[in-house]
Amino acid sequence: QSYFLFATTGEQLDFLRFPLGGMDKAETRAHAQRLGLAVADKPESMDICFVPDGDYARIVERLRPEARDPGEIVDQAGTVLGQHDGIIHFTVGQRKGLGIGGMGNPLYVIKLEPETRRVVVGPRDALGGGAMSLIDYVNSQFDRSVTWPDLEWLLGEWNGPFVLKGVQSVADAEQAASLGVSALMLSNHGGRQLDGVCAPVELIAPVRDRLGDALQIICDGGIRRATHALKALALGADAVSIGRAYLYGLAAFGQAGVARALDLLHAELQRDMALMGCQSLSDLTPDRLRLLETP
Repeated sequence: QSYFLFATTGEQLDFLRFPLGGMDKAETRAHAQRLGLAVADKPESMDICFVPDGDYARIVERLRPEARDPGEIVDQAGTVLGQHDGIIHFTVGQRKGLGIGGMGNPLYVIKLEPETRRVVVGPRDALGGGAMSLIDYVNSQFDRSVTWPDLEWLLGEWNGPFVLKGVQSVADAEQAASLGVSALMLSNHGGRQLDGVCAPVELIAPVRDRLGDALQIICDGGIRRATHALKALALGADAVSIGRAYLYGLAAFGQAGVARALDLLHAELQRDMALMGCQSLSDLTPDRLRLLETP
């Protein structure tokens, strides 16, 4: 929108991404259809920006006269709680003006059903903003049925570099290498899913010994400071990924905080390499480390 871009600086624009910006509507709908999204066949919608006297209802009445038809107000179980004078007067999240007082706990509009002219109400946590609904959404993004043949198919469809994340055993690393991945991201996803699982840093040397230089190894997890990165690289990793190391800076000071966190990591990396007598990353080898025996 022009009024948004007008107030946006060039520096801010460098951080914005518009993944659909270069596509027309037909192409966007085609992608939605391919991904199985329900909105692929959604009717066109229009945003009403400027309405005389702020009377949006009158504009909608003219475009959708059926929105004025009366109907039922029901709860999530379908129990009729009252009547309304048209869904045009309601919006998801609305609490006031429902006309169904005396229900005890506050009720909110959680759904509008134009085809049945029903307004569905429920408790606030039914709006989808609670922690459980967020977990349900995240879980829905993972397909636990994915297997090696699926990875092989995906590699066949994609001709670019391919990184497989979540490898936690030498056997899986070998299997991935045999299928042709470009890099492995050794990760236990923060150790949140399975307590007691091995740390990614413990897998670097065994995987490197087995696979040699067949692919790149990225150590994901546990990297809080530059010395952690140096140890991972010395064990055979090609790179490391960081999370909390920059997220703390982001939470405290935004972009400036991230820049400061990266500056600290860079300065520490240079200092510690000098103290180790290493002039370049290629000097980081396993013999630079003192490995403690596990009791």
